Amino acid sequence: MPIRSVQVFLATHAYDLAKYLEILRTSPEQVRFHKLCRESVAGAVHCTSADTLQGLGPNSVMMADLKLLDRVYDI
Repeated sequence: MPIRSVQVFLATHAYDLAKYLEILRTSPEQVRFHKLCRESVAGAVHCTSADTLQGLGPNSVMMADLKLLDRVYDI
């Protein structure tokens, strides 16, 4: 029986979920990350792609997660 490839697109604002998928993969080709940003109110949408979350550069989802962790550990 031939092996079939399956593509799944998952959109999330949950940094932990995205990081979990990055950790679980067994090869870099299994998971690819994309960041969509609107450059201005009327501007075009810009897409950045990378093999790791850090490769996407700073983003609001990652920054919000880091701020939450800072608050949790400062208590």
